[in-house]
Amino acid sequence: LAVQVSDDQLLTDITLADVIRDHLTLYLDLGDEPTKIYQASLFPGDTEYEAPQWVTDFSLSMTDSGYSLEMQISKDKIFSSTSQRDQIRLNIGITDSDRTTNNKPSVLWYRPPWGSGPDYKGSGTLILNNKS
Repeated sequence: LAVQVSDDQLLTDITLADVIRDHLTLYLDLGDEPTKIYQASLFPGDTEYEAPQWVTDFSLSMTDSGYSLEMQISKDKIFSSTSQRDQIRLNIGITDSDRTTNNKPSVLWYRPPWGSGPDYKGSGTLILNNKS
């Protein structure tokens, strides 16, 4: 998974509240019953990260025009060895705030927020190959 975020003004100051800071949030639905959504928020500018358990390789870096994220999601890490599942549902919310006084920053979505009016069945579904 690779995501490139372009932003003309990044708020990355770690002393600010998380809701104000620019960040990217990953949502992962493994199709569990009842549905369990795994969530991980990543903040550009932070120097220490603990990658989610379902990630095998991970990089979040600042760029000249914003920030980029690269990660590998391992089928072996998210499904048991006996599972026949071969798909996940993924969504990404990018929170963009340009002012420290803004308590309602913009959130841009890869797919409609799950459970919202514009959401549709299967949005963000990815088929995983047999490689781990």
